[in-house]
Amino acid sequence: TFGYYGIDNAKGIEFGTRALELAQQIDFKEGIADAYNGLATNYMNTIEKQKALEYFQKAFDINTEINNLKGQANNLGNIGMYYYDVGEFSTSLDFLFRSIKIFELLNDKTGIANQLGAIGNVYSDQKNFIKAIYYDSLALLKFQELGDLDGSASNLGNIGNLYNDLNEPDIAIKYFKLAIDNYRQLNIESGIGRNLLNMSTAYNAKHNYKKSEELLKEAIAIFK
Repeated sequence: TFGYYGIDNAKGIEFGTRALELAQQIDFKEGIADAYNGLATNYMNTIEKQKALEYFQKAFDINTEINNLKGQANNLGNIGMYYYDVGEFSTSLDFLFRSIKIFELLNDKTGIANQLGAIGNVYSDQKNFIKAIYYDSLALLKFQELGDLDGSASNLGNIGNLYNDLNEPDIAIKYFKLAIDNYRQLNIESGIGRNLLNMSTAYNAKHNYKKSEELLKEAIAIFK
C-alpha cells in the first residue's frame, strides 16, 4: 500500500483496505496498525484528507495497545505532518515533539533526524527562519552521524534556502555547495539541479548576474 503513495492513491487505498480486512480476520494487531497507517498515508493525497487523520489515530491507538513504541512514534510524526499539511502549525509541532521523545527513548537516530527536519519545515513555513535553521542543523548533525548522505544533502539544501530567506546569500551558497557535493556522490541529478537553481538565486541576490546565469543554465541542462 505504501508503494502506491503519490503514484496511485486509489490503488493504495484498495490494497490497504484488503490488507486491513485480512489482518482483522486473524486479529493480527501489528498488521492492523500497519494497514491503517498505509491507508492514512494514501488518503493524505486525496480530497478525503480528513480520513488520513482518523486512520493515523487508529494506528496509534493499536500501537499503544500492543506497546509498539516505534509504531507510536511514527504515527505521532505522521499526525504531525497531517496538521502541517492543513496549516495547523502549533498542533503539528506538538505531535512532532511527542514523536521525538519516543524516538529518543528508543535511541532511533534516523527517527529523531526525520522529525527534527520536519520541525524545521514547520518553523520555515511560519517564517521563523532562525528556529528553522536550528532544528535543520540538529537534523543535519544526526544524519551526518548516521553517514546518511541523502538526509544530509536534503538538510544542507534546506538550510541554504533559509539563509537565502534571511538575505544571507554568502552563507546560503556554502550550504548549497555542500548539498551539491553530497548529491554528486549519490549521483542524484534532481538534487544537484535543485541546489544549482537555488544557488543561482543566491548569486542573483549578490548582483553577480553572470554567475547566476551560468548556474541557471547548468541546472536547466540537468532538468532537460
